[in-house]
Amino acid sequence: MSSSTVLDKITSYAQKAFYILVFIIVLDIAFEIYPRENRFSIQSIELFFKHTSRYAFAFSFIFLLLLSKYQKQRLGLLFFVLFIGALSLRVKYFGFVFFVIILLFQGKKLIKTPKPVFLWSIALLLTVLAFLFREKIKLYFSFENIDEAWSRAVILYYSFIIGFDYFPLGTGFGTFSSYYSGAYYSWVYDLYGISNVYGIKRSYWNFVADQYWPMVLGQFGYFGLISMFFIVYNYLMLFLNNVKSNIANTSYFTHLSLILGLLLLLIDSTSDSIFSQQRAVVMFAYFALVMNTVNSRESITNK
Repeated sequence: MSSSTVLDKITSYAQKAFYILVFIIVLDIAFEIYPRENRFSIQSIELFFKHTSRYAFAFSFIFLLLLSKYQKQRLGLLFFVLFIGALSLRVKYFGFVFFVIILLFQGKKLIKTPKPVFLWSIALLLTVLAFLFREKIKLYFSFENIDEAWSRAVILYYSFIIGFDYFPLGTGFGTFSSYYSGAYYSWVYDLYGISNVYGIKRSYWNFVADQYWPMVLGQFGYFGLISMFFIVYNYLMLFLNNVKSNIANTSYFTHLSLILGLLLLLIDSTSDSIFSQQRAVVMFAYFALVMNTVNSRESITNK
C-alpha cells in the first residue's frame, strides 16, 4: 500500500473520529460525564484524554490531516475543528491557532520572502504571543523563593546552571527533567538542593518531566541543545523548501501542514516534554507519510 493511500485512509478516519468526538462533547456538556478543569474562570473540556493538552493535540492533528483536503471546499469545517479544540482553553493551543490563521491567509506572502525574513517573521510572531500571555509565562517560569517556587521555573533555571557545570555534554541519560530521573530518583536533584520543591520531591516527582528543552540542556549539555536546534532547523528548512516549490500546486496546503505541525510541537515543547512522547511519534509519522508521498510522485514524474 502506497503512502498516499495510507494518508487518504487516515484522513478519512480522522474526519469520522471528529464527528464522533463532537457527539461525545455534546453529551459531556449536557451530562458532565468527564472531569473538567477551570481555566480563565471557565470549565475546559478534556473528555477521556486525561489532560487538556492531549485533547488539544488531538484536534490540532485532525485539523492538519483535514487541511489539505478541505481548505477550499469546506473551510468552515476546518474552523469548526479549531473551535472544538479551543474548548480545551489551552494557551498553547491559542498560539497554534494564531499561527494557523496567519499562515492560512498570509502564508504565501510570507513564504515567498527570503528565508531570513521568514524566520524573523516567525520569531516576531512568537514574541507577540509571549507578550500577550506574559502573565501566564511569569506564573510558570519565574520565582523569588525556591521553597515556594513552581517546579517548571526551578527546572528551567537549574538546567542552565547544570549545562555550564557539566559542559559540554550534561549529566547524562535519565538524570534531569526526564521521566526516569524521577522514577529512579536522580542524584542531580539532591546535589543542587531542589529535591524539596513541589513536583520534584522524591515522594512526589510528577512534574520533573514537565518540559523538554531543560531536559535536553541538563542531560546532554549545550552540545545536545545546539544539536537539537540544528535538527529542528533542518526540518523547518526542508518543509519550507517544499512549500516554496509547491506554492502554485494543489499540494501546497499539504506541505503547509508540515510547517504547522512542527510549529505545534515547538509551541508545546515550551511547557511539555512533547518531543519525547507518543504525540511527537504520531506527528513525525505524519511527516514521513507526506514526504514519502511527495518523493514517490517526483520519482514517477522524473521517469
